[in-house]
Amino acid sequence: MPRRTEANDIVHLLLPKLTSWGFDVNNVKIDTTTLQTGSKRGDVWISTRPQTGAGFDSHIIGLIEAKHARTTVNSRDWNDARRQGKEKAGQQHLTYYCVTDCADLFRYYAVDTDTPVTLNGREVRTPPSPRLLAQMLAQVRNRSSEINTEPVVPQTGVSEVAFKVTLLHLAKIYRSAHIVHEAWVDNTISLVVLKYISEKEAFERTLPRGVELWNDVMGAASQDPSYDAASRLKSSISQIWETSEYQPNDYSSFKDLVSISPSLNNLHVRKLMTALDVYHLHGAEFDLFGSVYEAYASQEKKKEFGQYYTRRHITRVASELLLSQEVHPRPIRLCDPACGTGGFLTEAFHVLTEHYNAAQRLNASTLVRLHEDTFFGYDADEKSVARTKLNMFLVGDGHTHIFKRDSLASIDGHDGFEDSSFDYVLTNPPMGSYVGDVAGAGFTYTSKSRFELLFAERVISLTKRGGEIAIVLNDGTLEAPTNRSFRENLLANCYVNAVVSLTRFAFAPYTKEKTYLVFLRRREEHDTDQTYPIWMYIVDNDGFANSDKRFRTEDRNDLPELEHLFRDACRLALQSSSAPNSFAALRSNFERATSTQEVTNGFTGMKAAFVPIDTVRSDRYLNLQCEHYLRPPIDHEIPLEEYDRRLTAILDEADAVITQARHLFG
Repeated sequence: MPRRTEANDIVHLLLPKLTSWGFDVNNVKIDTTTLQTGSKRGDVWISTRPQTGAGFDSHIIGLIEAKHARTTVNSRDWNDARRQGKEKAGQQHLTYYCVTDCADLFRYYAVDTDTPVTLNGREVRTPPSPRLLAQMLAQVRNRSSEINTEPVVPQTGVSEVAFKVTLLHLAKIYRSAHIVHEAWVDNTISLVVLKYISEKEAFERTLPRGVELWNDVMGAASQDPSYDAASRLKSSISQIWETSEYQPNDYSSFKDLVSISPSLNNLHVRKLMTALDVYHLHGAEFDLFGSVYEAYASQEKKKEFGQYYTRRHITRVASELLLSQEVHPRPIRLCDPACGTGGFLTEAFHVLTEHYNAAQRLNASTLVRLHEDTFFGYDADEKSVARTKLNMFLVGDGHTHIFKRDSLASIDGHDGFEDSSFDYVLTNPPMGSYVGDVAGAGFTYTSKSRFELLFAERVISLTKRGGEIAIVLNDGTLEAPTNRSFRENLLANCYVNAVVSLTRFAFAPYTKEKTYLVFLRRREEHDTDQTYPIWMYIVDNDGFANSDKRFRTEDRNDLPELEHLFRDACRLALQSSSAPNSFAALRSNFERATSTQEVTNGFTGMKAAFVPIDTVRSDRYLNLQCEHYLRPPIDHEIPLEEYDRRLTAILDEADAVITQARHLFG
């Protein structure tokens, strides 16, 4: 009778609870054997695959040995369940098993030591969840029964300088293997992905135990000099991305980004893996992807890369400024409709987690919302979508809502792409002539087929009324006379909170086009015209050299001052009408002329200032360029005789050049 009682309790008590705890009952088998356990029947097997599929056994993540609801911990029945659980879990190559009374008691035991699984020194006694089982499967190993609910990241982290030195070392290995220069990027990115997957799986196992990962290969290679690391790593790639039994998985999106060159033999792969194995890549504070491209890509590739790459110090400051008021967690949706490599999304993820953590509000439910419901990215290039997913993955986000889509095509609601649906939009759209099929269809701000103009209009339509925008735009968008009608529509639909002029080298060496960060708030339907001033700031130095050689220059960096002033400057601007005296008294805190040192370095005029919106409207072309107001050109009169002298000298020099050319070329 006890056995029948246990079976009834499993069906009527435990299975309904498993559903409420996040498990799919189709992925559960009760009172059955597996290929590994032979005649031994487990009470409850939990897999990530359906019970009717061929992959159920190989994807099992947990065994629950269930006793009847009247069982107590350490009773004879309970200890019998422990004995059986240890044996069956070991045969199934699980690292732990669970014992329960099907009601309130849950205990987890390590197979290797048969000791309770602990968290921070205390036994884990919570009901099972998919994530908890995956964490136990990954972390209960090597005679250890202690688990962590968050990845353990070394305090030293990954140094960008050290990583770049390592890239130089990897280059020597590639040369010795006769790998063509253009393949260095792909091979290195592949190794970075494989290393990170291994780090993630060591914290929370989602792949079957049979899949050999980076750490497995490194461990075996360190013990056996004859071990073929190259073959095993390539076999791991095949298992993760090609073997049908393991498809799909959490890493399917990266298939086109991962491959190891056939020219890399065992010695090469061992050296490459050893060089990268010293790093813990999770939570890197710099852009690994960008570092690899900058180190290895040709000028042509860098130019191509620059079409979808925004430097991380720019995405960081844009995200920090746009999200400066998001201190306490709430449901928000944030979008980049031209996500490229995902720089804006990854930095926005960092900013929100840092803000919430500082407010001591970064709990499990908040993390789930950040991972699953907050970030949306779209790009027309399939590889860019994969790159964004990879970068989101590297910072710890679930990369849930990243899709391939032409964002200039119609807003159809698919994949979350809906009109007026995002609280925040931040993006660096493509720039230049647009030759696609949708130009003009549904666009009203301009008749021009220009990426930046069409994207800006699309960004505004995607943003909720009252929502906010940070967008990178070029100088032509803000000041060209032929784009006046575009700016007129912009001002009719948005409030312009701030315009930040970026140094011309902000995106070097990819492009030196002059760009601006423009911060907008979409108007509510019945809002009146903007009455408050626009705060403008000119970034002359962004912490990197103003040249194609973008080495760090921390002593020349305006971004900290920009971050310090931005939020309060925008707040004060809003008070200019309701509290004019307060605005007049405080505005000098957010306005300044260039310093003596800045003048010495060749910069003149104002650094930051409030520009009245009426001044903008009175401008013939509705100019929104910072320099137009903060550093207007100064006319210098010279005597007519001096003008004639200079003109004559120029003409004489031109004649000399022409004469020399005729002499050389006949």
